[in-house]
Amino acid sequence: MMFVVLDEAKMKTYAKSNNLDYNATLCNNEVLRGLIFKDVYAIAKDNKFNSLEKPKQMKLLFDPWTIESDILTPTMKLKRNIAKTRYAEDVTKMYEEGPLKFDK
Repeated sequence: MMFVVLDEAKMKTYAKSNNLDYNATLCNNEVLRGLIFKDVYAIAKDNKFNSLEKPKQMKLLFDPWTIESDILTPTMKLKRNIAKTRYAEDVTKMYEEGPLKFDK
């Protein structure tokens, strides 16, 4: 499973070219989710990741991880204890939903 923080500039371009609003609802767009998942899966496959390393589930995040949001340290490292607490419900939900079914 993976958490993907959307790149603001790229997502604004994507939203504009697809007549979508650039806001947090973009994270729930199934077409976008499929495109991102396929790209990540292709990278994993091209780099010969084993089955345990290939993502099975993902969540798109609209807000970037920052020091101000208390998810990163001043040296830009993930605060794992904070992330574990903040995303615990999402992780549980992803396990319950099972693997994504996008064409790979």
